[in-house]
Amino acid sequence: MLFTSLTFIIFLFIIFPIYFALPNKSKWIFLLVCSYIYYSFSNPVFLIFLLISTISTYVIGIKINKLNELEEKNSSCNTKKINFKKKFYLILALLLNLGLIFCFKQTKFISSSLNFSMILNIAVPLGISYYTLQVLGYTIDIYRKIIKPENNIAKYALFVSYFPQFVMGPISRFNELHHQFFEKHNFNKEQFIYGIRRMLWGFFKKLVIADRIDAFVNITCSNFNDFSGLILMLTIILYSFQLYADFSGYMDIAIGVSNCFGINIQENFKSPFFSKSVQEFWTRWHITLYSWFRDYVFYSILYSKYFKKIKKFLKNRSDLLSMFPMIISILIVWFLVGLWHGSQLNYIATCLYDGICIVIYLFICKYNLFKNLNSYLKTIFTFIFISFGIFILKVTSLTELINILHKIVTSPISGNIMAELNLPVFSFYDWSITIFGIIVLLLVDFLKYKNKFNMTNLKINYVAIYVLLFFIITCGKFGETTFIYIKF
Repeated sequence: MLFTSLTFIIFLFIIFPIYFALPNKSKWIFLLVCSYIYYSFSNPVFLIFLLISTISTYVIGIKINKLNELEEKNSSCNTKKINFKKKFYLILALLLNLGLIFCFKQTKFISSSLNFSMILNIAVPLGISYYTLQVLGYTIDIYRKIIKPENNIAKYALFVSYFPQFVMGPISRFNELHHQFFEKHNFNKEQFIYGIRRMLWGFFKKLVIADRIDAFVNITCSNFNDFSGLILMLTIILYSFQLYADFSGYMDIAIGVSNCFGINIQENFKSPFFSKSVQEFWTRWHITLYSWFRDYVFYSILYSKYFKKIKKFLKNRSDLLSMFPMIISILIVWFLVGLWHGSQLNYIATCLYDGICIVIYLFICKYNLFKNLNSYLKTIFTFIFISFGIFILKVTSLTELINILHKIVTSPISGNIMAELNLPVFSFYDWSITIFGIIVLLLVDFLKYKNKFNMTNLKINYVAIYVLLFFIITCGKFGETTFIYIKF
């Protein structure tokens, strides 16, 4: 049930009035039922794997918490034995849940790499990459004594399966989301209208911008030998806007739906294309994924006893060597992010590229290089570097990427540029809509970046709703086009 499908709109029209008609104490139960109904639309069989992750981390979380309480109450107890048991349960949760991702995402890659005669083609359960990280974050937080577990398995199941953020995130933390389900949520007109406006902004991004650009990017990538280097460079730039409008559009719809219920979920994008460095970009793009890997993986590696020994050994060595543990930690994390995306080599390549860019940026900061560079140039250079990394996700192979880059360098202008721009699948009319959409998108993001975007006024939201509806209806590309990041 895609967010942009008519089925989903009908689904919302049915559940919103029922939700607000129910007493507050029953609302969370209704949301749980709706979440499981929503998920069953993809494939009811996938509910099995959702239940495995839910039940396993629910039980393990309680087991770890009991050991935490035993350790706190009885100071004379065998601490080593308790810590061993806690680590055993944590590793069990990691192996079970990451094992499911491995089975679904890496089996095909391993089969093809080893030239097996029969390559397994297993459908990946919808949202498994996202809810796995969410339940593991919950388990690790209990292990670290940051949170207490939820004793009611149904309430915990809602935290795991909450449908607005289930398929593509954001990846929520238990202490930020869980308590909101059980608070009073009477109908709030202003909040509901804000949610509708936020949803429509997401539909505008997806249907007017992303899905329109998709036609141009697909034709140029699949027939790159027929286009000049300049057009291919434009393709790389446009794909960045397509992926951003597509992915952040989904997030706007998810956040908007949740706002209508009176529940706030975390922002996942904060004007990333106005970043002045690669490092800043990754604090503004897919925020909950990269903060998850930072908090649960990067710090665990960097501050592990082995890396502490390495840091101690290199402390009095050269500045370059002293950065070695940090560099290795960054590259390991980005390699794991690549594996999280999937089994294709271009996923790993793009994430390692991003990791290398961050390492280079650390050296730039350490030696004060380009410190006098104009801030606008910093933004432009950051966008260029990021766009190249994003485009690696689009190509079908690294050979294709090399050929496209070769064409850009060797044949920047090799034909009639105007004819190449005016394609049967992408006319000058499409260009005008695309340019208009990108300008609106950048303007809104710029105002947000400068903290000057204020949409709390009810009348302004009403106007925005009518304007967005007009452009969605008149300029939207309608159809069952899926979201790009749904495959991850």
